[in-house]
Amino acid sequence: MIRDILIGALLAVSVSGCDVYQETYDATFKQRVAAEGAALIVTEAPTDAVLLVDGETIGRADRYDDSASALALEEGDHTIEVQLGAETIFRQAMFLPTGKATTINLRKQSP
Repeated sequence: MIRDILIGALLAVSVSGCDVYQETYDATFKQRVAAEGAALIVTEAPTDAVLLVDGETIGRADRYDDSASALALEEGDHTIEVQLGAETIFRQAMFLPTGKATTINLRKQSP
């Protein structure tokens, strides 16, 4: 019985600790973006899709799918492109402001 109580207490602390960590991480991420520049998040990207920024290949688009893995960029105008094989599935010129993470949801895009 004491063992069950200790395990329950440990789980409660672990779970609440995750929430605190996430809130701390989110705040840290927002501070980093504000200090360093803009950020780009690409959600719902196919596994083999490739992200290009201003014509430069960055890597697999699905690697930049949340605030923890957002791509840091300088503020300004950028051309964002996502390719899947030989096909361009997303291409848009956009302004990325300092202090903000811009999210592109590829599920909403039509090829």
